[in-house]
Amino acid sequence: MTGNNKSLNPQLNNVVITLLITICWIGLFLSTFKATVEIWSRSETFAHGFLIFPIVIWLFWRDRQQFTALVINSSIKGAVVTVLFIMLWLSGQLLDIAVFSQLGAVGGLAACHWMVFGDKFAKKYQFPLAYLIFAVPMGNTLIPMLQIITAELTVFMLELSQVPVYFEGLYITTPTGHFEVAVACSGIRYLIASLAVGTLFAYLNYRKLSKQITFVLFSIAVPILANGIRAYLIVLIAHLSDMKYATGVDHLIYGWLFFGLVISIMFYIGARFSDQPVDQVSQATNQPNSYFSFSNTIAVIVIAVSAIIIDFKIVTVSPPEKSLLFFAPNLVNFTQTTNVGWQPKFDYALAEYRGDSQDGVELYIAQFASRQTQGELITSSNRFFNRHYWTQLSQRTGQQGNITYNELELSNINGQHRLIRYWYHIDGVEITSLPIIKARQVWLALTNPTQRVYVFAISTLYQADEDTYDQAQQRLIKVMEHSSFEL
Repeated sequence: MTGNNKSLNPQLNNVVITLLITICWIGLFLSTFKATVEIWSRSETFAHGFLIFPIVIWLFWRDRQQFTALVINSSIKGAVVTVLFIMLWLSGQLLDIAVFSQLGAVGGLAACHWMVFGDKFAKKYQFPLAYLIFAVPMGNTLIPMLQIITAELTVFMLELSQVPVYFEGLYITTPTGHFEVAVACSGIRYLIASLAVGTLFAYLNYRKLSKQITFVLFSIAVPILANGIRAYLIVLIAHLSDMKYATGVDHLIYGWLFFGLVISIMFYIGARFSDQPVDQVSQATNQPNSYFSFSNTIAVIVIAVSAIIIDFKIVTVSPPEKSLLFFAPNLVNFTQTTNVGWQPKFDYALAEYRGDSQDGVELYIAQFASRQTQGELITSSNRFFNRHYWTQLSQRTGQQGNITYNELELSNINGQHRLIRYWYHIDGVEITSLPIIKARQVWLALTNPTQRVYVFAISTLYQADEDTYDQAQQRLIKVMEHSSFEL
């Protein structure tokens, strides 16, 4: 259905509709977009998010003659995809998985334009719409893998340089000092930034899909390799200078300078294989314009109202009160203390218990409601140990009695080792699988949002030269045999 309105300049019609869709959509999911912007502002890794929307606007602006001439033809496929993104957003709200909510909100914005403008629009502008995904702050799950890759590349190059090196976990030791491949050294910020600008470069400079994919893969491989070289040079400089240089803030500055040089070289190489630019003006079509159809208006209203109802009736719940009395399990030989050595951290817990025993085992319990306005049992900000002091060497799953647990082995730069066993108690069941935990929490969020859920963790410290892994294991086994963790 199309129509004409003489009071509005036809060349501005599509622009006005785009602005209305964008403003209404951001307003509808304002809390999610605000949370996204807050992450951009506080995290250097995702600071590039501030540039994504301006870049997308520029991509449409450079093609404005064709964009303003497009005929609106609403798409059923676009409507279906829009609903799917809203469901993704809803699942993120129910599960407290921020990245799901952010992907749903940002992806839904692109899909809503597809629904209104039609399939031809979506096909022609698939890259600008898809490029919005870089506005979503995600990728932190790659950090442990990138830390390992960086450490192994560093050790490999040090060995080639005939520098004596000892390597354990993420700790690198040379005759002149100790080094840790920390989170900041993983190269995640270089990788994400390189991928974002590399993808844009490929779109603007290549017309063949094979060349675009090749350069995107190149923009992934280059920062990973370059970060390994950067870490190697930092250790080498510190080693050769007897720890006088490249050990403080100077190595961070050096890192950004090195990254800038690498990106410049990457673009220089990529530019040598660029295709001739397409004449955008000559391809512009002068088709008659059209306006927002009645069916499109109804579709947007229905989707918006449904999302609002879902948000207020299901997602938003009253925060449970703080527990006045913590219902702890039957603990044997544990004395309550103010802190435990490995420093677990679960924000906004309704109640916490920390204890230690004479056998050298420490205990941590945190209690949550199955659904809280602030705070969540499973979230990326929660941690089982202080990552600035401990490095994870391994992880495995085991079972003792009725309890299935995850076990972490940690070490630190002082040569200490630590074992941690942890599991979750939800709806009367001991669980370690995060997908199952989230599925149960969804059910509880809908049926009993204030029911209490728990996380348990026990840990023991040992010195590799004085104590053994098996002895540490036996201490944890003894605790689990003599203490009842059933609630």
